[in-house]
Amino acid sequence: MKIAANNILVVGAAGQMGGYYLNILLNDLLIPPAGIVAVDIDPQKVRVFREKFPEVVIFQNMEAAFAARPTRFGCAIVTVNTPSHCAVICRLLREGVRYIFTEKPLAMNSAEVALIHGAIALVSTTPQIFTAILINFSKAVLWLE
Repeated sequence: MKIAANNILVVGAAGQMGGYYLNILLNDLLIPPAGIVAVDIDPQKVRVFREKFPEVVIFQNMEAAFAARPTRFGCAIVTVNTPSHCAVICRLLREGVRYIFTEKPLAMNSAEVALIHGAIALVSTTPQIFTAILINFSKAVLWLE
């Protein structure tokens, strides 16, 4: 999988996990700040984010982020709260994001997985969705190592 360095969207960027992934993108993978667009709905966290990552553009909603880009995002990292995963992933799929990486469980239940599967069926490209559990927040998955 090769992603253009100017084509990465981080949703939920101003939270704990968003900051974790931004540091990886900027410091370990050496993605230039201009190659990353961030989104977070929490105004307080956005203010702190702008102080910590002044060169990364951040929006308070996905609509503004999509409107500001001349091209589609090829990759998105989803670090929003777990109940929001399904809605965010489905929106990303509708916007043509091909590679989606989500932290924690993909969805809350099988009905949400079915919604994501349905959204995949509606897109013209073949998207790939990756899920990782870096920190076990859910009691349902504490047994995983």
